[in-house]
Amino acid sequence: MPACTFCGKHVPTTSGLKRHIQRTKDCHQQWLAKLKTFTIADYGNNGDSDNESVYEDDLPDEQASSSHSTTGLDQLGSPLLPVPPNSTIASSADGLHPPEPEAEDSEPVTGRERFVEGFPGIAGQGLRREETRFDKLRRTQEERRQAVWDPFVDEEEWELARWLAKNVGQNQIDEFLKLSITRNRTKPSYKNKQSLNDKIDALPATGAPWVQEIITIAGDQFGEDGRLMEEEVELWYQDPVECIHELMGNPAFSGKQAYAPERVYADAAGRNRMYDEMWTGDWWWDVQSKLPPGATVAPVILASDKTQLSRHRGDKEAWPVYLTIGNIEKATRRLPSSHAMILIGYLPVAELACISEKARSAVGYKLYHFCMRRILESLVKAGSEGVEMVCADRWVRLVFPILAAYVADHPERCLIACCKQNRCPQCLVDATELGELLDGLRYRDAQRTKKILEHKATGRRVRAYLEEGLRPVDKPCWTDLPHTDIHRCFMPDLLHQVHKGIIKDHLVQWCIRIAGKEEVDARFSRMTDHPDIRHFTHGISGISQWTGTESRELKKVLIGVVNGAVQPAVAKAAQALLDFSYYAQFHTHTDETLDLLQAALREFHEYKDIFLQSGTRDDFNFPKMHAILHYIDSIRSRGSADGYSTELPERLHINFAKAAYRATNKRENSAFTTYLDWRRAEAASEQVVPADNADSNSDDEDDTQPASGQQPSGRLILPRKPTFPQMKSSEIIEDLKATQFLPALTEYLQKTGPSNHPILAPTVADRFDVYKQVKIRRPDLLVLEPNQASDRIRASPASKGRPGRSGTPSRADTALVLANEASNVSDLTALRVAQVRVIFALPSHLRVCPR
Repeated sequence: MPACTFCGKHVPTTSGLKRHIQRTKDCHQQWLAKLKTFTIADYGNNGDSDNESVYEDDLPDEQASSSHSTTGLDQLGSPLLPVPPNSTIASSADGLHPPEPEAEDSEPVTGRERFVEGFPGIAGQGLRREETRFDKLRRTQEERRQAVWDPFVDEEEWELARWLAKNVGQNQIDEFLKLSITRNRTKPSYKNKQSLNDKIDALPATGAPWVQEIITIAGDQFGEDGRLMEEEVELWYQDPVECIHELMGNPAFSGKQAYAPERVYADAAGRNRMYDEMWTGDWWWDVQSKLPPGATVAPVILASDKTQLSRHRGDKEAWPVYLTIGNIEKATRRLPSSHAMILIGYLPVAELACISEKARSAVGYKLYHFCMRRILESLVKAGSEGVEMVCADRWVRLVFPILAAYVADHPERCLIACCKQNRCPQCLVDATELGELLDGLRYRDAQRTKKILEHKATGRRVRAYLEEGLRPVDKPCWTDLPHTDIHRCFMPDLLHQVHKGIIKDHLVQWCIRIAGKEEVDARFSRMTDHPDIRHFTHGISGISQWTGTESRELKKVLIGVVNGAVQPAVAKAAQALLDFSYYAQFHTHTDETLDLLQAALREFHEYKDIFLQSGTRDDFNFPKMHAILHYIDSIRSRGSADGYSTELPERLHINFAKAAYRATNKRENSAFTTYLDWRRAEAASEQVVPADNADSNSDDEDDTQPASGQQPSGRLILPRKPTFPQMKSSEIIEDLKATQFLPALTEYLQKTGPSNHPILAPTVADRFDVYKQVKIRRPDLLVLEPNQASDRIRASPASKGRPGRSGTPSRADTALVLANEASNVSDLTALRVAQVRVIFALPSHLRVCPR
């Protein structure tokens, strides 16, 4: 959302921002003063002035200037910060910028006001203007008069090739291309899989090349020939710095990147800090202060997770490593289709049969760190000296890529941190105190860990090695990375620690042991039907494979299920953990919401002894129970937890591991990387499609769209067409059981209609367009993404089933309604519970009321 640099006020649209600067006296005067200080730089290679008026349409008073944004989201052409490349952003000495009173016709306030304190120095400074790699690719194609789908004949042939490469195996591609209908009607220029592969290989590539290294592992076991055995494994990786350059310069992320840290507050006094994107946390601010003036931090976010490729063919596994950057807003990073997270390597999954069973684990640890050190090697120099990169806004910046976060499950966190799995990879809590609510957390220190492991590698007895629960690793992969403390890089894992961990694997099982499996299943099956809640018809005990979605659905009804079946103290403990889980998944946090998060945690620990007293548990000393203690510190440091979900890497396994496995010969890793190069070339070709060639056939619209002339409010969404058009009043009364329909409608029309207009009373002869549901947009809340979701309310008659299928019962959902429209919706006493029997639109002859 655009924000005024001068006062910090956020407004919904860019046009509203321009009006705000024009009409707010102080902001307009500051903008004019800033404009007078502009220096028009010479950006051309031969000293010619760059006369591009890229900001002309966006600056207030229709004046243009060469400028770029150095704070907040990069918005090319936006007046957020109209400063030249060598200017600083707002100094913290200026204080916070409260919103000024708006003119009467200014944009409405959305409830998302943010008061921004800029970094007190030069950060994210642009050095000069250059084309991005995608710009150069498109210009080269235009100079050669090539279409964006070259070397394919046309766009349709390219679309078919793209679909085949994505979804069909190599042998099946050959079979499809040899079909008579394909050869005689479709007639693609590629006749077999080899010619198709050759054309895909000819697509222009923008990514870094793949590097293969063969690693020989010397064993301690003797083979049949009497010699010590060896094992060779393959490591495949790309240069992470080149991958970061690709992300920083992707035009698709223009307007979705930040280049400098900021502190954001929910109040003008600066007492209630806000945390959402990575650049609003303390880590970026602290690192920025250690770098040269004008530097741009690229917070590197790594993710790795071993995954099974197939349950057959020998249970083959892959170990992908992914990379993204915190400059890109988290809503974009989370989308697999945005290509904001890049696969940078495959770690070897070694059998280590040449190693004795006693030493196998230690060799596995060392192999992992050796491979990761090779992958991350280029980050050492780049993070220390900086690398010039063309960013999405076409400004060249000196970028320092620095490891900021690592997304992984608990076993892999311990592998990275070189600690045992019964210990915390972040702090020094003893294994016997993992279940305690600790007032202070004694964090591990990466330099101390490094020193202990170095002493241990010499063969000496090191007491701290045992006390801190470390593993034998000679040189961890993170020791040379600048400005990185690996123990502070582990972010909340909502999927494994909360949804599927604390709630599903632990709390639910505790409640089942207390209430009984049959009783809990029966209660789940009897829960009331609701459009936004999954109905577990047969209970939950029969579900063996839980997804993250199912775990979240279970949370919605858990309290309703266990209440009355367990002791009150159990219900209170369960409610506290559920409160914690919902607070933890907020998209935007403030100091106040973090206090609520801590309060929920304290409440659980107040009531947790009931599980010990009932014999449900002997203790709470398991890692996930302790891990949630770190959430508050992590959110303050690097932003809200939703930006670091392990669900995205697991989703990417489908594209980068399992799909590649299915689409290749399933034997050679080089076939994997070739397939991935195809996918990247395909993504790059989509980036260079000009606007007039872009696919105008967007995804099919949702069938729930505003019905013309029939919307009572901008928050209400009716289907485009009525489910039951021209339904008789008598049918509404009988089929939908709306017995008071006509009297209630008559009273409503009399109350809301204009006093100077005669009101026609509805009769049994009138017909109404009736809908089976209406969607209500949720309010624009800080804890959710803007326009993230809507609620459905259903009202439909019973229907008879088709042969062999049962019918559906009638539905009349409950809803909260305002008893008085003048009341505040946040006032619970003004709300009434109502059952919605019918959703309809007035016929034209009755449509005289203002809504």
